[in-house]
Amino acid sequence: MIYAICNVVTGELLQTSESPLSVSGHPLQVKTFDADLSKLEWDRGGLNFKPRNTSRIITKLAYLRRFTSQERVTIRAAAKAEPVLEDYMALQELSEEISLDDPDTIAAVTMLEMAGLIASGRAAEILC
Repeated sequence: MIYAICNVVTGELLQTSESPLSVSGHPLQVKTFDADLSKLEWDRGGLNFKPRNTSRIITKLAYLRRFTSQERVTIRAAAKAEPVLEDYMALQELSEEISLDDPDTIAAVTMLEMAGLIASGRAAEILC
């Protein structure tokens, strides 16, 4: 059994646990699910889990190949001096796959373009 705390007003998922959780007062609510969360994602509007959309989830290698060789070299060099970029790359190394719709992925690729580490317009190409 999976226990989840959500905000019924905003739809935000706040916490999940295999142990019982409790909250007091509106707008927080505990919901229970009998499911494998690794194959699901939170649906804010439905206050429920739904099957994960895997159509825009790619391997880490496929993601890195969306960057040119020169872009990858430039990004790795810049990460040595930029803690936020270094942190993103560390998280990326730990992941098995990359979701092109993940807010962190979108923010990171957009930041790379804004910082001039990839050319203007490349963020849209990489994320398409």
